[in-house]
Amino acid sequence: MPTELRQSDRWQNTYLNDRRPSDFGKTVPGSNPAIRREPTSVADHLIKRNPSLASRGVLSAARRQETFTESRVNGTAAGARAQKGDRIWVAETGYGVYGVGTLIEQPELIRFESITDLLDRLDDIPVQDPPYLLSLIRKIHGNANFKFITVLVVPVELRQLDQILEIPQRCRTQGSWYYLNEGELDEESSARAVGLTSEIPGVVRLKVYQQLARATDRHIIDVDHFVPKSVGGPGNLEENLVPVSYSLNRAKRDRIPSGLFLVAAKDDELRRFVPPELREGGPKILPLDSVISGLARKVVAEVNSRSDVGSIRDFYARVKKLHFG
Repeated sequence: MPTELRQSDRWQNTYLNDRRPSDFGKTVPGSNPAIRREPTSVADHLIKRNPSLASRGVLSAARRQETFTESRVNGTAAGARAQKGDRIWVAETGYGVYGVGTLIEQPELIRFESITDLLDRLDDIPVQDPPYLLSLIRKIHGNANFKFITVLVVPVELRQLDQILEIPQRCRTQGSWYYLNEGELDEESSARAVGLTSEIPGVVRLKVYQQLARATDRHIIDVDHFVPKSVGGPGNLEENLVPVSYSLNRAKRDRIPSGLFLVAAKDDELRRFVPPELREGGPKILPLDSVISGLARKVVAEVNSRSDVGSIRDFYARVKKLHFG
């Protein structure tokens, strides 16, 4: 975290406009153990992460140790009953469950008595993203009845799931920590797999960005749709995502890659949507045209409606391969 953001005066003056709670300056020592429950079988928990509270977005990797936090004003942070060895499922808000892991240490519950206390002890919080730290300050400053805030530190050995799972219906509220019932989330259940979405989830964006960064020495600005979302191109399939720093960049806007029609022309179910003039030729980006866009929507809708996700992935992979090899 930048040094200047670690200075109390800078944080207070910039973000609080000098409107400080009356209890500033009161501090208490360190941390407290989280609430312990009687040891039983492994319990399941769901943590929902908001990408906007992290400068790096929601993080994902094949296997990594990740530290999560929960906070609550004037009470004990949610998740305090979790125990070492429990199973932790991690979801991206508004998308789905992308990771699962094991709680590798007993959670630590830290209590802060004021904003000054928080700023003086920022190093006690392992998550040092400025957006997250600012959210804690806002929680304190925005509560007229503030007495204290607790932050629960949860270290997890995390791995990415092979498929994104739906967030259980009862967990789609504003809460960020849920105690799950036995079998409520099942890694093997394809019935819970998330369908296609037009937006690019943070966890997918980061994964593709990291893969591309390792595979090329070019500077990658961002990741974007290849078949544009304006015609239904999915944002949560890696096969339809490309780096914007290649010759294809944001200037492409909603233009359609000809590969969409070239691949569709070889598919018995899709050929009827492709006029003769779009069945031949090399890969290129077609000019903006309402007729072409309309045909593209029909092709994409037919592809996206397929029940076999592997078939959908294969279609978009072949489209991209025509253009990028």
